[in-house]
Amino acid sequence: MTKHTPAPWYWHDSGYRIALMTPKNGHCVVMDFVRKGMQGAQPRFSNRGDAPLGGVMIEADKLDLERHPDAMLITQAPNLLAACVNSYRMFLEMGVKETELESLKNTILNAGGTIE
Repeated sequence: MTKHTPAPWYWHDSGYRIALMTPKNGHCVVMDFVRKGMQGAQPRFSNRGDAPLGGVMIEADKLDLERHPDAMLITQAPNLLAACVNSYRMFLEMGVKETELESLKNTILNAGGTIE
């Protein structure tokens, strides 16, 4: 089992705030942004402890981002996408039918990747 907020995630723009959210438990915030200083902003993550979803939003500069599950997943997204592309190509070379790889292909394409 993973510790990050479960999928799906989506961007929500309420007109005054942009947040990365999940529809789980009544649309919980995964990450949003708050003011930092006079002209800056910083991300804020849910610090839910052992709770499956929800929690108090904590500014990034008050968290250990190297250990926060959602921050770690965001940081590793490019590597995960590359691993998916490599796996897709490897499966095709092994003779796996493309129709059996639709979920992996759609994940790659929905993340902005290419499979050529």
